[in-house]
Amino acid sequence: MISDTLGDGWNQSHWGQWDDDTLVRMEIDREGVRYSKLKNNLLIRNSIFDPATSAFWINSTRIDRHWDIGPGSLSGVVVAVLDTNSFRAWLNPVDSPLYGSLNPIPYDRFAFQYSTADTSNIDSILHLLIDVVPEGYYVLVFSVQRGDRSYYPENWLWPSRLFRISLVNYLEEQGATQLNAIRDSLSLPYILFYRKNRGVLNERIAKDIDEWIEISTNVHSIQDQGQLLSSRIGPVQSWNRLEWNARLTKGDTMSIEIIPISDEGIEQQPVRIERANSEGYISLDSITTPYLRFKWINWDMTDFSPPKLRSFRVLYQGLPDLVWNIAKVENAQPIKSGQSFNVEGEYQNLSRTPIGDFKIAASLDKNGLLQTTDTTNHSGLSAFGKGSVRINLSGPLLGGNYIWKAQLNPAGENQRKEVGFENNASVGSLLVEGDKIAPILDVTFDGKYVPDQGIVSPNR
Repeated sequence: MISDTLGDGWNQSHWGQWDDDTLVRMEIDREGVRYSKLKNNLLIRNSIFDPATSAFWINSTRIDRHWDIGPGSLSGVVVAVLDTNSFRAWLNPVDSPLYGSLNPIPYDRFAFQYSTADTSNIDSILHLLIDVVPEGYYVLVFSVQRGDRSYYPENWLWPSRLFRISLVNYLEEQGATQLNAIRDSLSLPYILFYRKNRGVLNERIAKDIDEWIEISTNVHSIQDQGQLLSSRIGPVQSWNRLEWNARLTKGDTMSIEIIPISDEGIEQQPVRIERANSEGYISLDSITTPYLRFKWINWDMTDFSPPKLRSFRVLYQGLPDLVWNIAKVENAQPIKSGQSFNVEGEYQNLSRTPIGDFKIAASLDKNGLLQTTDTTNHSGLSAFGKGSVRINLSGPLLGGNYIWKAQLNPAGENQRKEVGFENNASVGSLLVEGDKIAPILDVTFDGKYVPDQGIVSPNR
């Protein structure tokens, strides 16, 4: 994401900060943006007993099951079709069951259930498997029977006049190898999972009618949605707007969230743009927090590819950023006790945003105790402007090692907002040489001078 008209620099705009917080232009690998893959677990169970547990699950969520939905449903087959990209099961709507399947239950299903008590539904099953299911899609087939009922294997062997093949023969063409029991007219719980015209992934048939059977298979799919989250942007004086530019193709949908962030780093209620156009902008005037981040959310259930992202840009009024270029004690060290000294330096505004009048403070301390301090006022600086300062401080009366500190825009009532204050201080050491000459001491009492060795008496 790149600007052809705006220069490099801080506090102007942030471009596509998906990977770091450099706050400069950066180009992302647009062609490399893909939805991530997901490892799915498919679990299928089948038995002649409980309909609720004769079912299939994807990632521990039950998708569909056997249903006792009338006499014809007690003997037959369930077929589920799963998308080759998303691994989602096809919907079978409640109001119009598809492909001749049974679905009188009061809600949508994700499988197609057929009776095989006679041959009337065999053509419908073969039509779904042969004509409707695309090549490469996943197909799950498992038998339905209640108690010791038969699911009429002879009808699975019935050759369709329309398709000139039986259900058993077609499943064997797809790679099934465990259908001899059905050929022997045995109604045993059966499960087949294959990829159309790509081979069998799993298959199992019960040893006897009372056996519970189960298969578990892992399948990777492509997710149909994704998101990109920017790094935290700011601090700023005020926000202007967020601009975006992407190319949407058939099936693409995208939304954008702007997430305000407080000084303390607490994310607040996001502003969301549902079903955003391919390009546009939103005003950010209502956002008063110093920071924000934005999230690009998109999905595509048609070809499972995200929109082609061209750029995002956040426009705002930035903050100044004061820094010392150099600061030092002007005097040669050590200084004499009681001697005043000067702290001088050159400072600069590193931002393209000007700063108004501000203060500069200098101080001296020893062992964390303040010895002396002074503050001066300075006129504002333009973008990238420089200034200089000299502050005179009185020296301490006692010798030793001291710490001096020069602070740009110090904390207080009139402190100006900046990008940060971490680079506003400069510190150093000051060596003070103590007085080595003994002091002269004169003593007087009631106005009379007392000489060395003199005696003072309370009595006259």
